[in-house]
Amino acid sequence: DVGSDQLKVNSRTDAPRDTDAMLPVLAGLPAQRKCSSGISMRSLLITAGSVAAFSGLCLLFLRWNRTSSLLVGPSHVASEGAMESLAAVNGCGANTEDACLQLGGCTWFTVTKPCPACHSWVNDIDSLTGCRDWNPVNYCRDQIYFGLLVKSGIQDPRNPTFQDAVRHFHVVQGVGAGKKGRIGHMCNVWCDFNHCESQVQVGSVPAISSKTSAADAKPQCGADSKDKCLKSPGCRWFESRKPCKLCEDWAGDIEELTGCRNWSPYEFCRDQIFWRFLDKSPAAKAAGPRSTDFIDVVRHFQVTQSRGSIGGPHGKTFFCDIWCDSTHCEGQARANNSLMRGLNYGGRFVPENFLGLNGTGEYLFKDIKKSVDARVITPCDIPVRDGRKRMARFLDDNIKPEHFDIMALKGFNTLRLPLGYWNLIDIQGTPDGPPDVKARWSNLQGFMKAKVYKKWIDRVF
Repeated sequence: DVGSDQLKVNSRTDAPRDTDAMLPVLAGLPAQRKCSSGISMRSLLITAGSVAAFSGLCLLFLRWNRTSSLLVGPSHVASEGAMESLAAVNGCGANTEDACLQLGGCTWFTVTKPCPACHSWVNDIDSLTGCRDWNPVNYCRDQIYFGLLVKSGIQDPRNPTFQDAVRHFHVVQGVGAGKKGRIGHMCNVWCDFNHCESQVQVGSVPAISSKTSAADAKPQCGADSKDKCLKSPGCRWFESRKPCKLCEDWAGDIEELTGCRNWSPYEFCRDQIFWRFLDKSPAAKAAGPRSTDFIDVVRHFQVTQSRGSIGGPHGKTFFCDIWCDSTHCEGQARANNSLMRGLNYGGRFVPENFLGLNGTGEYLFKDIKKSVDARVITPCDIPVRDGRKRMARFLDDNIKPEHFDIMALKGFNTLRLPLGYWNLIDIQGTPDGPPDVKARWSNLQGFMKAKVYKKWIDRVF
């Protein structure tokens, strides 16, 4: 609630477009309620971490509950039901998941337990759960992500407690009229280095509910051996490599996750393995997806499918793995059991000024002026007369044996090496293009013959 004329807000003011998503909220308000008299402020508060500067707008604060969704300015003028669509049920009055999914347009919203933070921050948890006609994306973004930020007082969505609470909220939808089964989603938080936002993790709740029979789960994939399974169209063989004690401890009934199925390998590794462990096993959750034990257990699950070639005897194998960046982890399926770990070794044969590799400004592009029509300096601007000398020195300075020693030491085993056509083949003339562009391409081709580049390419491999 806005209690004074002054409110300290976050300093991000460089992205007015951030307000676009919130402006429709104002559309349903009566004109006299949009701004209380005497208030003129320059900032529209969107979230605790996103502020856009505007002239002549009131300071708006979103308050998330059923009865009063919008409070405007210090006078606390409230708009009853300004976001009424978030709480509308429109006939979705069922009190069980199964009954709810039988109703057209209705979705089941739930919170997994235990979640002390959820109940501490939300007094009436029932207002966020049950059978509703809400949109899952809007629900996870507005009711959960923004709602919990406001109610908890947490300002940084990277807070582990906040993210854990968000992930306790799940959404279950039916798969369509006349069909059995259900699709589960989980609210989540995605962050890069600059900001965070709400995310719906599609399929995060195991897609096959406990009340779905084995026959429903694998309608045409009933084979009891891998060989028979791979001969059935659309079927794949799911298995857990033994020994793996923690697999059974964390997954429960392994037979629910193995055998001949028509599941997608990618959804299997992401939803039925990665998210299932985090959701169902306290021990797995405590270990965390970055732990050695968690990664080892996930990698014990693999999927085999036929390659599709007529008479082809060999199958294609995926194994489950975990991918993490600096902020979060997720399950994924890797082709084969190669544990490929790759790096990009770019900017050598196709130099770019912004990469700043050794010698870039000192001699490669020294005294070179960009073309009138070009955005930046490129090797196309280097004249042929001394292009070879510059390029040879640049390659010598930037392809070093110690680079590959460091890569191997860090566990990388695969390299991406960008090459231009002029590094590999010599052609008559240039590729077709506008005359001024063709002239610049001819500079590239004139530095040295393709066979001369080979010694540096060989140095990499």
